[in-house]
Amino acid sequence: MSTRRADDAARNLLASITDGEFPPRAELPPEQQLAERFGVSRLTVREGIRALAGHGVLTVRHGKRSVVNPVEEWSPLDAEVLRARGRLSGNALELPTQLVEARRAIEVEVARLAATRATDEDLSALAGTLTAMEESLADPGPRFAEADLAFHAGVVAAARNVYLAAAYRPLEQVLHVVRLETSRDPQIREHALHWHRRILEALRAHDPDRAAEQMLLHMHQTLEDIAERVGGAAFR
Repeated sequence: MSTRRADDAARNLLASITDGEFPPRAELPPEQQLAERFGVSRLTVREGIRALAGHGVLTVRHGKRSVVNPVEEWSPLDAEVLRARGRLSGNALELPTQLVEARRAIEVEVARLAATRATDEDLSALAGTLTAMEESLADPGPRFAEADLAFHAGVVAAARNVYLAAAYRPLEQVLHVVRLETSRDPQIREHALHWHRRILEALRAHDPDRAAEQMLLHMHQTLEDIAERVGGAAFR
């Protein structure tokens, strides 16, 4: 069985759910019926259902049909599921706000630690990502977003705390999806570059309070940009 076909089956089923065909708490049709509809085997449909169950979208019941879970039970850490969840959310800014809150809780302390632990090699790597951001500033494509994410990952690495790194890791896939969307806006790219420069300056000065402050201000700016310039688009 092809993993790709199972992924496609999960994606098609998720689309049917978000389109309202199978609302929360509704039972799915029998697996054979779904298999015929999607043009795949029953086993492929079953694997797709298991994948969605793993992300909280469905509850698999032994000997009974699977049930669609309420949206608030869906995983916020899978990019496909997150987009689907955003389409069904009554509050377009709820998920982006919560994402920034989670980042703020982790990355402000990460910046504080990185200011005391960053090596010359760490700072050089961060400077390289900043250069990449500068060179791609006029490009609405993925290069700027990739450099942006590499900068934050570099700060996390420089903090040298395995638990904070582990807490940050699940957010990276979601951040990748969101950043690709927000980086299309030239003003948002300018804001990100500005704050990354100030964060790096604080890290080079090995000033933990200043580094934490600059990261916090960066998070505030990020939330403002999402609310004022993007809205919930990155989650739809």
